[in-house]
Amino acid sequence: MSASDMIADTALPDELRAVMIERGRALSARRGRIIIDTGATDRDAYLVIDGLVEVSMISARGREMIIREIGAGSLFGEFAALDGRPRSATVIARQDSRLVQVKGDDFLDILRLIPGAGLWLAHQFANEIRRLTERHFEMSTMAATARIQCELLRLANAAGIHDDRALLEPAPTHSVIASRVGSHREAVTREFGGLARLGIIAQQGRALSVLSVARLVEEIRRASGEDFSVGRAIA
Repeated sequence: MSASDMIADTALPDELRAVMIERGRALSARRGRIIIDTGATDRDAYLVIDGLVEVSMISARGREMIIREIGAGSLFGEFAALDGRPRSATVIARQDSRLVQVKGDDFLDILRLIPGAGLWLAHQFANEIRRLTERHFEMSTMAATARIQCELLRLANAAGIHDDRALLEPAPTHSVIASRVGSHREAVTREFGGLARLGIIAQQGRALSVLSVARLVEEIRRASGEDFSVGRAIA
């Protein structure tokens, strides 16, 4: 599994996926293509067939904050379909991707048509609220060091933890991690260097090994003063 920052269990139910494919339009997006732009007034929803897209926001000073990454089988763009308001974030293809584009009104009809689709979507919103609440807490109360460590723990959870270890392959770049936690690349490089010297992580090329998740959690507790656990990191 890719070490991307995704919410658990985001894949669409089979029936919802099938109807979206049937009623939608196939779309290819090359890496780097802007699929949704902040402020746009369209209301289309999208299903990722394969590839990876990134949701981000950019401040007035040009600083990017990566909100999340969305992979195959998952949905994006549904907020505008539901509330009709302008887009609040930008979505860019991070890999060459195949998508299905569904008009906003058709998406609403599909939700009405398929039993349980609305409840599934409500569960996704609940997960997203929890994830954003956790991120807000970290940004408001933690120094950059602890935020970087928390992001690493989230990545370990997403990749899968076995015998206190996790392998991120490929691992996000230091710049990407910095954009996720409101820091800068140099701070991530410095923190990863410190964790490597402690024997908590090791990097070879694009692969990053977390050698002891338990020790990483202890570092988060030490840096933040918070009672962190592996399960608290929302992937």
